[in-house]
Amino acid sequence: MASIPTGTNGVTTLFHAKEPVRVSVCSTSKKRAGSTYDARVRLNCATAQTRSRRIVALSWLVFVTACADAVPHETANGGFPCTEPVRTTSGTLYGKAGRSSSCAWLGIQYGRDTGRENRFRAPRPYASSSDIDATSYGTDCVQGETAFLSASGVSEDCLFLNVWRPATVASDPLPVMVFIHGGLFQLGGSSWFLYDGADLAAHGVVVVTLNYRLGPFGFFFNPVTGAGKEANGTFGLLDQILALEWVRDNIAAFGGNPEQVTVFGESSGAMAICELIASPASEGLFRRAIIQSGNCLARSPEVAASGMRAYLEQLGCPATGQDSLDCLRSVSAESLLAAVDPADSRFFSPHVDGVVLPTQPQEAFTRGTVQVVDILAGYNADDFSVPHLDDILRALGGMDWGDLWRFVGTRFSAEEARVLRELYPQERYESPWRLWLDVDGDVLFVCSVRAALQVHSRHAATWLYEFRLGDDAYDLARYLGTFHSMDVPYVFGNYDLLNWLFHNDDGAARIVALSERLQRYWTRFARDGDPNGDGDPQWLPFDAGDVTFQLGEQAGPLYEYKRTQCAFWMERLPDDFGSLERYSSRLWGD
Repeated sequence: MASIPTGTNGVTTLFHAKEPVRVSVCSTSKKRAGSTYDARVRLNCATAQTRSRRIVALSWLVFVTACADAVPHETANGGFPCTEPVRTTSGTLYGKAGRSSSCAWLGIQYGRDTGRENRFRAPRPYASSSDIDATSYGTDCVQGETAFLSASGVSEDCLFLNVWRPATVASDPLPVMVFIHGGLFQLGGSSWFLYDGADLAAHGVVVVTLNYRLGPFGFFFNPVTGAGKEANGTFGLLDQILALEWVRDNIAAFGGNPEQVTVFGESSGAMAICELIASPASEGLFRRAIIQSGNCLARSPEVAASGMRAYLEQLGCPATGQDSLDCLRSVSAESLLAAVDPADSRFFSPHVDGVVLPTQPQEAFTRGTVQVVDILAGYNADDFSVPHLDDILRALGGMDWGDLWRFVGTRFSAEEARVLRELYPQERYESPWRLWLDVDGDVLFVCSVRAALQVHSRHAATWLYEFRLGDDAYDLARYLGTFHSMDVPYVFGNYDLLNWLFHNDDGAARIVALSERLQRYWTRFARDGDPNGDGDPQWLPFDAGDVTFQLGEQAGPLYEYKRTQCAFWMERLPDDFGSLERYSSRLWGD
């Protein structure tokens, strides 16, 4: 299949499969006929080019995913009536036969329009008794330059979800897996090709993907309201909770079991999973959780409030009183986006508001006040090789080992520097910057998740993994390793990006084999709370001796892996996400 981007005037045509799909990269001031970009959000290219390097890196990954050649999949062929009407609170839905012997219902509206007067409010459920064509995606939520990746464009009327199930008839209700996408809480959408749930559903589960409000639309903290009075700046989390309530009320109509729901997410989606586990507002809505490359920290209300005051000033809105909200609801979505300083974009992420998040998720785990749900959690071996590679190479790229340890001595005390040399012996690494990438991953993801599981394993089943590919997996494996988000196409069975990277002779077969292994582990956990079975390598629970399971083509237990490193870091790391980011940046020299 060809995958060649072409086009003029900001419009790209992606030739994927047999039909070209037109997507708008940068819209004009007037809506074009046939444009997939909603006229309510007219983002100009100049603003788009100022976004952070991290967003650009993730956008590149997903762009490749949307363009590259795919490993073929089967088409639907089974006994479940995919096109028969399904009655839900959102209307009577008419779906379609999907890939990989699945049925699909797309673009199901679960929440009302969140624009204008509904901005910065808790979402309201959508209800309809009409017949609904559920064969194409709904619009994704408003975002910056990545809007062109959305199959149906973006708008503030974006609270849609999608459902896949096997096309075969099951004798019992199926486990349900609800996915929350990543993207720094600033970008992403359930229509992105990476998250097509057909192949995963073929393993005997019902898969749900959903949209939630992003950036300032989902996580604006109003300093006037403050914390503890009402939900404030956690609207994106409330969207996720509303979607889970929709699943509880409707998933049985698709053959799913509402008592057997597993939430899973990656990157910021994984952070959202931790926050949902810690939130009393989501009590009882899911039974199990999978956390893929995230941590269990949120922003403090003080940090969030300081960022919001600067944002209001940039917009020219009053900083106090109801007038500030009235002003924010009167301006265009484009203006709200344009006022976001790329350097401060992460002010728009979940924070402790005293209601949806009464306290830091990490603290809630320590106190034992989180929901008692089974947890499978982990990280990629080289999570930050892509998003932080530029930062680390600028700081460390020309260093030898002597330079590195002198650099460490400028960031830590003499005793701390000595301990770090013991914890991260240079003999294990081929270069100083590779060592420091390992440190970065421990600081931002690994140790937070380990700490949560150490406490939670006293109350529920817990499983920890490190996802690691071999050094010969693809040409750039020596430099990029198992980078951030690389697990997602394996879990979903959408191989486009992997097929582009793994162009060696046995690449396709290796991709399929490892993807199917991950899918078996994930779906067995969703079904039974235990990932083991079907002759796959045994995965010991975390509390069976502080076990991390090495997940990859080579699989097996790692005992007390990262234990001493994380004991060192957990005594020093900040207890809120904003401070942790600043601490991490200090490691690069910023």
